[in-house]
Amino acid sequence: MLDAGKLEIKNTMQAIMKTDRPNFDTIYETINYHALQQPDSIAITAPNRNDLTFKALKDRVDEIVLILGSINAGKKLRIAIIIPNGPEMAVAFLAASSLARHLNDNKSLG
Repeated sequence: MLDAGKLEIKNTMQAIMKTDRPNFDTIYETINYHALQQPDSIAITAPNRNDLTFKALKDRVDEIVLILGSINAGKKLRIAIIIPNGPEMAVAFLAASSLARHLNDNKSLG
């Protein structure tokens, strides 16, 4: 038997699963979707930092991916990220994890 709290969580999860949002294979696809649908919505926030919108996040990720591509970062390249935790770390991680997707879409990057 479910108690009221567990039933509420179950109903909430079922409602979330029935949304009209598409399913995405990658984090980059999710960011891109939100950058197109709600570009000025906040994607990343941190204390004592400016908020980063979905459009700004996508633009920064794309910029870093292009930089990595310009130095011939290919599929076999290992990327180390040494940045303190914060919005910059999140952007760098997203860019590094998106690189392979961009390489598949644009053969001129790698």
